[in-house]
Amino acid sequence: MNADEKLHLFLDDQLSAEEREQFEKELLESPELSEKLAELSELSDLHKASVPEGKSDLFIEQELGSIMKSIEGKNQKQPSNVLGFPNWLLGTAGVAAAAAFTVFGVLNWVPSKSAKNVYTPAASFVETDIRGASSMIFEDENTGWTIVWVDAPEAPSNTAAG
Repeated sequence: MNADEKLHLFLDDQLSAEEREQFEKELLESPELSEKLAELSELSDLHKASVPEGKSDLFIEQELGSIMKSIEGKNQKQPSNVLGFPNWLLGTAGVAAAAAFTVFGVLNWVPSKSAKNVYTPAASFVETDIRGASSMIFEDENTGWTIVWVDAPEAPSNTAAG
């Protein structure tokens, strides 16, 4: 049995004479235990003083029950006077957000007028069998056609002298 249990039994006069005598010796040797006993005695006295004469523990339980009910009643959600967001508006907010997202996506997806001026060649590389030739790819501004220009060094003429 620990010291706290002995304290409660001592206060409730539930220790035998021998146990009570031994516990009183422990109280004299331990100032901490004596302090706890004083605190518990004070609490016990306060409890006894709070119960009106002639009233039982049933009275205390009833009083505590009524206090708990009043606390629970205060914790229930009370309607507030704060202007709230109507529930039907929450549903339409989702639809409005989806519509705004769609409009934003379409406007950014469709190429703008300035994008037409950006040249993207139809071909980026042209291969030729002409040795030493280099190719250039460009767009004709007037027609919009893609022009492939192949520049080759002059070939030696193979004209036979007559």
